[in-house]
Amino acid sequence: FGNDTTELIRYITKGDGAGLAYQWLSTLVDGFGHRMVGSDSLEEAIDFLVKSLEEDDFDDVHTEEVPNLPNWVREDDNVEIIEPRHQRLNVLALGGCEPANITGEVVVIRDLDNSKFVNVSGKIVVTAQQFKGYPQTVKYRQSVKLFESLGAIGVLIKSVTSFSINSPHTGSGAEGARIPAASLTVEQADMIDRMFQNGEKIVIRMNMKSHSENHTTTSRNLIFQITGPIMQFTQFFH
Repeated sequence: FGNDTTELIRYITKGDGAGLAYQWLSTLVDGFGHRMVGSDSLEEAIDFLVKSLEEDDFDDVHTEEVPNLPNWVREDDNVEIIEPRHQRLNVLALGGCEPANITGEVVVIRDLDNSKFVNVSGKIVVTAQQFKGYPQTVKYRQSVKLFESLGAIGVLIKSVTSFSINSPHTGSGAEGARIPAASLTVEQADMIDRMFQNGEKIVIRMNMKSHSENHTTTSRNLIFQITGPIMQFTQFFH
């Protein structure tokens, strides 16, 4: 299969297929926005992909229903600094975050390994980790239950990304936790870290309205295939 692999890589990187994957992805992301489970935008995106795959002559394009999925709904969450000055923060709730309206003093955590030595009881934790690659850094977004066990009343996670335009990057991480949690932009997390290191008392209010519905929801898996002998598959990319 060595020659076939080489031809496939060449097609994707330098041939007629160069940039196609990015184009397809941008059409999906720009055209449908968020695709939360249970949302109309997800179902519309699935319908669009079914139609696109059929038009591109993929085989056996179909969907299969997946019932009993968690039904978490993102709402208009409001997080703001109220001391030493007022500033609304740009956040996105972590998936699974439940509603809460809390106010608390901030403690900044730069290193998760040292968090057990910091008193976070009754505080809102803001992480200010360095980005060292996604696999090494995503553990901060998955630390909500750890901080809850240490007594924190809320968590703001510095977005797990190497690039930011004051845009929060969210994901899962709050499932099963009873305290509010959200992703915070890189720029604002670094600002809070600077203020904290300068000895300022920082107080934040978290008014989180995102929530889980009392009922589950149903979505779909999208399935398709390319059939034919290996020789035909190879010739397709010439």
